[in-house]
Amino acid sequence: MPVIKQIDKSKIILKNGEELPYKMAMLIPPFEGTQVMQAGPKLEDDKGFVETDGPYKHITYKMFIAGQAVKVVPPFQANVTPFGMLKTGYPSDVTGKIN
Repeated sequence: MPVIKQIDKSKIILKNGEELPYKMAMLIPPFEGTQVMQAGPKLEDDKGFVETDGPYKHITYKMFIAGQAVKVVPPFQANVTPFGMLKTGYPSDVTGKIN
């Protein structure tokens, strides 16, 4: 994962020397999951997200339901720069509709 060395008014400079020009940038630290998830059995991936099936049930532990910000949402396209999906209120909305 690229590490930021410096942020100027018009570019972000990475430690590897790469420069990313921008007019507007939003930098959000990566999600790390919660301590309770990290302390239990391996429920999340290496980024702290839970892989689920369609109705938000854990793919291995079917009695465990994950929703909201912890569900894995794959990126919509491959990209050289690592990024995650923006978490709107949509996962919470879907979770609230599960019977």
